Amino acid sequence: MAPRLPPAWGSWIQIESDYSFRRCAMTLKAPSTTAQFRLLLQRYAHRVSITCALETGGKLAPEVAFAQLETLWQALEQEAKALGIPDVAG
Repeated sequence: MAPRLPPAWGSWIQIESDYSFRRCAMTLKAPSTTAQFRLLLQRYAHRVSITCALETGGKLAPEVAFAQLETLWQALEQEAKALGIPDVAG
């Protein structure tokens, strides 16, 4: 097994490989924009829940958790823009 990095250096690749999770299977021949956005939103929600659980359990510093949540939110916004989803807030 690969050596574990300290939580401050952890990446999502490391976190996802350390924690197993169940994914929702969606079988679509040609995914629509809505279906693609739902998948992005599921991935975002899952990663937020992992980050919050790690921070609550003391495995991740609050500052690091906040930085990861900001990065996740910005990535979700970018992916939504790429799909042509309008920004409701702006």
